[in-house]
Amino acid sequence: MGEAAQQSWISYAAYLEIERESGRRHEWLDGQVYAMAGGSLTHSALAVAVAAELRSLSRTCGCQVFSSDAKVRVLATGLATYPDVSVVCGPIERDPDDPNAIANPSVLVEVLSMSTEGYDRGAKFAHFRELPSLRDYVLVSQYERRVEVYSRDAHGLWVLREARAGGEVPLSALSGAALVIDHVYEGVERLRHPHPLENGLVALLVLGVAVVLEAFSLAGAMREICKVARGKPFLRWFRETRESELMVVAGEDIAALAGLTLAFCAVAAALATGNPLWDALGTISVGVVLMVIAVLVMVEVKGLIVGESASPELRADIQRFVAAQPEVAEVLNVITLAWGDKVVIAVKARMAEAERISGAQMVGRINAVEARMQERFPAAKWVFFEPDVR
Repeated sequence: MGEAAQQSWISYAAYLEIERESGRRHEWLDGQVYAMAGGSLTHSALAVAVAAELRSLSRTCGCQVFSSDAKVRVLATGLATYPDVSVVCGPIERDPDDPNAIANPSVLVEVLSMSTEGYDRGAKFAHFRELPSLRDYVLVSQYERRVEVYSRDAHGLWVLREARAGGEVPLSALSGAALVIDHVYEGVERLRHPHPLENGLVALLVLGVAVVLEAFSLAGAMREICKVARGKPFLRWFRETRESELMVVAGEDIAALAGLTLAFCAVAAALATGNPLWDALGTISVGVVLMVIAVLVMVEVKGLIVGESASPELRADIQRFVAAQPEVAEVLNVITLAWGDKVVIAVKARMAEAERISGAQMVGRINAVEARMQERFPAAKWVFFEPDVR
């Protein structure tokens, strides 16, 4: 925890205003605001490396990984802080007083430093233990290959597991998936203790061939996308598409090509300058790129799983089709919900001659419109039609 400003008690609303105006991160506890100091280059690199590993482990668990820009609020004690990495498994619960603060983290990570280690192990962990959702608290050393994980067992007791170089440590929140210590520290060790590249030309050759092959793969995926995108820019298609297989393939190809290209450039720079630091920076950069693209793909795939609105073009097409039906006088509203390649359509419309026909005739006309809609839009798994007057 940083130094508290010399001022009287500050409300949480005032603290939020301070953060908005200053653009800096602060902790808040019991009416006191504490400025959070920036970390070292090693601290930052370790946080990124841990986040990348956790993102990889979270793919099969449906969990979301957040960087140190994500605020966590302990509702039981009031603490608002910014852990180095946060993981949420399941829907995100937000602080009622602060929609930008997570209230239900499953995993929290702190990279230890000389100035904050005592706080991270003591008072901060005491606050975090009051989070009912928290399953694992991870402490990462900057000074040796060592990771400690405190896990809450079935009886509510916290069990410590520790792993060093060559080892791994499981995380209960991620179904026991293990954090591999050497994966976390590899890029950081190269950054702290650079050593000359071995077989650099061979590495360049392998990476160059891999870049070319991956470019061909991505080109094939882009050709398939062009066939279904109907002239849309790639980013717009990526946000609106319901073709999960093609979206995931494109995302993986882009991530692989970007990672390989970064690695090739880093190795080339290291060979050209004789400075192995470029290789270390390349390793860390590849991890960051893979993590960012994986998060983007995860967000879009999650939308396909939980459902989201159909594309604007499809919604407009549905509205035009319904309005053209002889049984319909006016379309009042159209709501769509897409799950993968299936669509739910809900229509509210004013029916023609509604005042002069019987209930049975109204039902018959609605059924006829619904049948034509499902014939015109085969993806419409469910159609709901509500007659109304306004």
